[in-house]
Amino acid sequence: MLLILLMFMYAIIGMKLFGFANVTDQTTVHYHCNFKNFFQAFLLLCRSSTGEAWDSIMFDMGRQKSILFQCQDSQNYENLIANNMKTNKCGSGLASFGYFISYVIIVMQIFLNLFIAIIIDSFISQSAASESPVQKNDLEIFVE
Repeated sequence: MLLILLMFMYAIIGMKLFGFANVTDQTTVHYHCNFKNFFQAFLLLCRSSTGEAWDSIMFDMGRQKSILFQCQDSQNYENLIANNMKTNKCGSGLASFGYFISYVIIVMQIFLNLFIAIIIDSFISQSAASESPVQKNDLEIFVE
C-alpha cells in the first residue's frame, strides 16, 4: 500500500511537472509513455520502477530547446489552439533529474526491503516448521 501511495503521489507530481512536455515518436517519451493523464503517468512510473529505461525518460523530460529539438519555453492556451491541442513545451533538466532520481532511489529501496522481508519470512516459517531439515539418518545415508 505504501508503494502504491508513493506511485500515486509521484504520478500527480509528474503530471504537474511534465504534462505539457513535447511528445514525439523519435524519443522514449511517446504516445503511450508520457505524463498527459494519470493512467499513463502511473503506468510510466510502474515501468520506471522495474528499471526499464527510466534514465532515457529522465533525459527526454529534461531536454531543452536546441537545433535538433524544437520546443517552446512557455505553453499557453493560444499555443495549444494553434497546434491543434498538441503540447510542445520544453523540459526542465533540474526538475527531471531530481524527480526521477529521487523516485528510483525511494522505490528501489522499498522493493529491496520487501524482497529481503519475504526471504526472511520464508526462512523463519521454514525453520519453525521443522527443527532441522537434515536429520542424523540422512547424514549416515550420505556417508554410505
